[in-house]
Amino acid sequence: MQGFGILDLPQQIAGYKPRPLEGVWATPPFLHNGSVPTIYQMLLPPEDRDRSFTVGNRLYDAKHLGYETSPPADGGGFLLDTSITGNHNSGHAFVATPEQLAAARHDPKGHPLPPGVIGPLLGDDERYAILEYLKVHRDLPATPADFQPADCGP
Repeated sequence: MQGFGILDLPQQIAGYKPRPLEGVWATPPFLHNGSVPTIYQMLLPPEDRDRSFTVGNRLYDAKHLGYETSPPADGGGFLLDTSITGNHNSGHAFVATPEQLAAARHDPKGHPLPPGVIGPLLGDDERYAILEYLKVHRDLPATPADFQPADCGP
């Protein structure tokens, strides 16, 4: 009985497993507290993100990938003020300089990126290129056109 009695457990890796990127464009608002209305805003340096915006409008902003932040036509919604404790939209910043990135890549323990910094400072063209990519991104490889499922019949 080859293999009998062998425990086959999935590999446990210490750390946070992020959720898939496929369809992330359809899940606004962003950050754990919903303080960033669009992915475009996520790609801005934190100091350039909206300080306040209206929450409650379910109209989708396809250019910036998130909810429109104008007040809903029915007058509903509320103003989210990111200066209030618990509503901050800082962190997860794309503000690293080329020098910081090079040092962190060469020696991540000796030259880590500053707290909250997760990537390079992006230009507007780069931000929009990322948005367009996310619209079509698939996490799993495409199923080959000639794929035949296994015959599980009797």
